[in-house]
Amino acid sequence: MLVKRQGSLSKEEAYSLSITLSSSLLQLSHTPWLGQSWDKADIIFLRAKDGSGLSVDMKHPYLTREHTSNNTGVIRHNAYPINDCSKLLSLGVLLMEIDSGQPIENLRLPEDLGPNNEPNELSNLQATRRWILEQKNKGDLTFAFYSAISHCLKCFVDPTATLQNTDFRRTVEEQVLAPLEEEMNFLLGTTAH
Repeated sequence: MLVKRQGSLSKEEAYSLSITLSSSLLQLSHTPWLGQSWDKADIIFLRAKDGSGLSVDMKHPYLTREHTSNNTGVIRHNAYPINDCSKLLSLGVLLMEIDSGQPIENLRLPEDLGPNNEPNELSNLQATRRWILEQKNKGDLTFAFYSAISHCLKCFVDPTATLQNTDFRRTVEEQVLAPLEEEMNFLLGTTAH
């Protein structure tokens, strides 16, 4: 699982993983694989082929999901498309965790917590917002990660955020995926996937 990864990621691993997760959201957003929400606990990796048993193949993350047959008979009669705000916030948090090397849990402050001192989506939004502003002010954030994370945060408060809408989907591709791919190619001289 992504949550149990020890040590920091190389630049190539960070960009590759960020691009893969962003692409996965675009591809799987309205499939049973990404029903309502997702987070780092839903991402697993296989061991790398180097034989050490300690290394993980960061270029090939897998999304886990428990599928139940309870919902197969439910038909949605909703005139409005499903909103993808939570999925996009989750992607923004994942990208922040990848770039910072820290879990969101370490970045939340007591005032970020919701009722009963429990974290919620607004807790994650506030902690990620604070982190991105601090990093930008210090000059410790690349253009691609700033663009990608801030766009995800903006999408969280957009009531029309649905990846089923072609125009909205294009903005995610342009503001999240493209900057990460271009910056990785520029910095590392590689191409994504």
